[in-house]
Amino acid sequence: MNTLKPKIYHGQKAVDKVCEVYNLKKPLPLPMETIILHEGYCDGEYKDDKGMITKGVGQTRFYLDKPFPEVYESFVRQTKDLTPQFEFLNEETQAAILSAMYRGDWQQSRKTRMLFNQGKFKEAAKEFLNNNDYNQRKLNNTNDGVVKRMDYIAKVIASNEV
Repeated sequence: MNTLKPKIYHGQKAVDKVCEVYNLKKPLPLPMETIILHEGYCDGEYKDDKGMITKGVGQTRFYLDKPFPEVYESFVRQTKDLTPQFEFLNEETQAAILSAMYRGDWQQSRKTRMLFNQGKFKEAAKEFLNNNDYNQRKLNNTNDGVVKRMDYIAKVIASNEV
């Protein structure tokens, strides 16, 4: 791991830096921009709050040394596999589900996906928040970034109509 302290970018500065590093043209697709806004961007390596070596746009493990656009496309494919009607969802819902997938929550909750895929959106949103990590973080700090992110995703999921 690099001993120099990496620079971490948040919000629009993270989006701008990712566009610069990967020569991406703005505006980015909403799902890609949402992931960057939720994850931020780091120009080096650091340990996240769970002790995982992380860099780039929240990239760990297998994705650590891959370019973000390639990682993003991989998550799009995985999300489509788990969400048959993904292509027919509005862009905000696609962005929310991709953000959940990128964090690891969408693939971990089979029940959330089942309810969502059945068109039971409010129940799916409630089940999405039935998550130990979310509940623990919310107990410790309601302003936690993961709590805010998951609340946003649940709100978007619940707002869908049949």
